[in-house]
Amino acid sequence: MKLKPGSRESVSDLLRAHAITPTHQRLEIAQVLFDKRWHPSADQILAAVNVRYAETSKATVYNTLKLFLEKGLVRELIVDPSKVFYDSNA
Repeated sequence: MKLKPGSRESVSDLLRAHAITPTHQRLEIAQVLFDKRWHPSADQILAAVNVRYAETSKATVYNTLKLFLEKGLVRELIVDPSKVFYDSNA
């Protein structure tokens, strides 16, 4: 699905299409993941989300990424055992 950059409605539709309830924090995390083509780590996602919404915890980011992974929205890219990145081109 092609997203309109910065469009919360577009991101919300994408989450619903994957049977994910679009909460505020999930929308923020998804926007960071899908607004540009990159393969961020959970820590990079957390930093980017907290620039805009400073109340997101590391646990929320990890839980949301796990949900996105289970629903087929993202893939894990394991570079080495200590580094996991997320591919939004799943």
